[in-house]
Amino acid sequence: MPRHLQAREERRVDDLVARRLIRFEALVDAMLWAGNDDHQLANELWVDVATVRARLAGLSSIETAELNRRLDEEEVWIA
Repeated sequence: MPRHLQAREERRVDDLVARRLIRFEALVDAMLWAGNDDHQLANELWVDVATVRARLAGLSSIETAELNRRLDEEEVWIA
């Protein structure tokens, strides 16, 4: 398999694994507590940093919008 196809396949597998290990709601809750600190998020979610980064990189546009809305909402609520 050519390297570029192998790299693409590995990214897909990383995304799939990250989605199975980190539910969206759990990610939102962890980000509300830990912010953007990948190491703290990994600790809170019981995964490694690479899995957190794969989950964040693989967010759909809908998930990204919802995550941003929830984080913004929480900041307004706290303030």
